[in-house]
Amino acid sequence: MATHDVELQNARLARLRQRRNFGAADRSLGFLAEQFKHEVARPFKQLEGLCEAWAQLVPADLHARCRLESLQRGVLTVAVDSSATHYRLDALIRDGLAVKLAEACRGKALRRVKVRVDTALREPAAPPEDDTGSIAPARVFPPTPPAADFDPELPR
Repeated sequence: MATHDVELQNARLARLRQRRNFGAADRSLGFLAEQFKHEVARPFKQLEGLCEAWAQLVPADLHARCRLESLQRGVLTVAVDSSATHYRLDALIRDGLAVKLAEACRGKALRRVKVRVDTALREPAAPPEDDTGSIAPARVFPPTPPAADFDPELPR
């Protein structure tokens, strides 16, 4: 009978160990797979086709002055270097650029294009050059001649 009780106790302990044993901790990054797919892979897939379509549909001189910033909730945000570029790009968008981009992307990923001026995109101004190609020195103005009625000897 004692051996039977010991066997029952051992079986009970084995069941408890199975239920209470949490196993080794999972130290992999597998839990990030779904989040990565949602936040990075799918938007990248949408932007990839959009960038190619943008490069084809926007004239080269405007393309060099623009930067695609984000695509969130169907709104493509584009940064441009100046208000003149903003005006030209806005005219293209009103003429149907947004519709052509949406058709090229084959989906409802793009509903609207928002353009904003970002002065950080401007190229830094180069220093002025003279005829020889070297950088011109700062302009030095000659001293102003004194007025005819001015006498430095007289007290003021």
